[in-house]
Amino acid sequence: MKRTLAALAALLVLATSLVCAPARAQQPAASPARPAPPARAPAAPNASGARERTGPPTVRPPPVYRVELVVFRATSALGAPEDWTAEAGTAPVTSTDADPGSAPPNSTQASGATPAGTQASGASGSSVVGMLPESAFELGGVASQLRASGHYEPVAHVAWMQTASPWDKPVEIPVQSVGLNAEGITGTVALERGVYLHLVLDLRYAMSDPPAGLDAPPGTVFVLDESHRVRLKERNYFDHPAFGVIALVTSNQSPKQPPSRSVR
Repeated sequence: MKRTLAALAALLVLATSLVCAPARAQQPAASPARPAPPARAPAAPNASGARERTGPPTVRPPPVYRVELVVFRATSALGAPEDWTAEAGTAPVTSTDADPGSAPPNSTQASGATPAGTQASGASGSSVVGMLPESAFELGGVASQLRASGHYEPVAHVAWMQTASPWDKPVEIPVQSVGLNAEGITGTVALERGVYLHLVLDLRYAMSDPPAGLDAPPGTVFVLDESHRVRLKERNYFDHPAFGVIALVTSNQSPKQPPSRSVR
């Protein structure tokens, strides 16, 4: 009897172990640890042993413009007589278009305007880059038309390259420094760049034989003092009863094309 009970107990223990073994095998194994990401290598030095750095932005040079002037006098009066003596004193600057968003220029300017002998150079002012030969002139046909009309006589034709000064810092360049050496003509020219481009002429013309009809004695000094907003490749007319100027401003980088306006 005792042997029979002992055999039954052994069978129960064996059965219990067989039932629990599959359950233990079904338990998931622990997930392995993820490897750490590799460390980044330091930047390699250049040949001099120093690490490369980003340099300052490249400064672009100011644009260069071509300015061409044809100065002519009238063979007969283009207006009514005036007090020419008063005109030769202090003349107001006549602007055809002020530059928006900028301070307006001085309302008056002395007849002997400060020459550009002290003109600034670089980005803070304008400077003459070089003269243009007669073969580069684009207003040759205009000068021929003026001469053929019989009412006008061209007295000077010059062209040069220059940069433009800021609108609020005009730089006046003597006309003699750009090759305008006509007898009796003095003054300055300035090219200003703001929202728009402006060409400013301040010319004095002492004529030994003024046009008839102006009641001006020999030696009278006529004044042309105007500022024009200019568009590239368009002709601009600076008007006066005794003489005038046709001007053309183009970009030095643009291809040569015929001006967009004609003179009649």
